Amino acid sequence: MLSLAGGYTKKEKRTAEKLIEKGYVDFLGTDLHNFRHADVIDAYLTTKDARRHFDALENRLLNDKVFL
Repeated sequence: MLSLAGGYTKKEKRTAEKLIEKGYVDFLGTDLHNFRHADVIDAYLTTKDARRHFDALENRLLNDKVFL
């Protein structure tokens, strides 16, 4: 999520977006190493970018599924 949120460079963000476009994303996650990371994600969640990303991932994310 930090890549999508712009927490790294524009190149990483674009790469993450291409993975979504190609249908390669099944799960979203991140690792937080400091409070800045949490702040970046918190701000991202209210942006048009986030809405566009989550719309593209609608019905595709498996984060809430249990596989046995």
